[in-house]
Amino acid sequence: MGRLIKIHEIDEFSEVKAVPDGAISEEILPNVRNLDEKKEIERFIREFLYDPNETPHGPTEIADILTSHIHIRGEKRLAAFVIKGKSFRRVSSRDVTHQFAKLRQVPDLGLMIFLAVGKIQDDAQRNFVQNAIDAGCDYLIIDAQDCARLLIAYEKICPKDGTPYGE
Repeated sequence: MGRLIKIHEIDEFSEVKAVPDGAISEEILPNVRNLDEKKEIERFIREFLYDPNETPHGPTEIADILTSHIHIRGEKRLAAFVIKGKSFRRVSSRDVTHQFAKLRQVPDLGLMIFLAVGKIQDDAQRNFVQNAIDAGCDYLIIDAQDCARLLIAYEKICPKDGTPYGE
């Protein structure tokens, strides 16, 4: 373990292949960058993972989503998500390293996922990858572009402007 995976390798995210990078317009990205971490991004992901187990945000929280409802090419994995929404326009190492370190405490963790709709700085990516490798985990970074593709594929946001359905 300890390798970068592609977003569509996660069985529960496989529909993302139907939405090419070119489908994400300049009109969509600002609205995706405006999504709320807890009320929108986390809720949407839980819905298509069919995982209703919410962890309260606070000092006991290890991950934004900690789930066993993930499969990579048919193999079940324990996965942890660190999610940064609209309140983080730029995501630097200072903002997330403490969360990455907490993930290493989870025994038998098979996949770490870092999802941020803000601009992910190099130091944050470096620290995330290093933590995943040190933990012996596969890992995935989902930026605003891939987040838009994922949420469009699962019909959570509009493919024309990126606004969440129901607003």
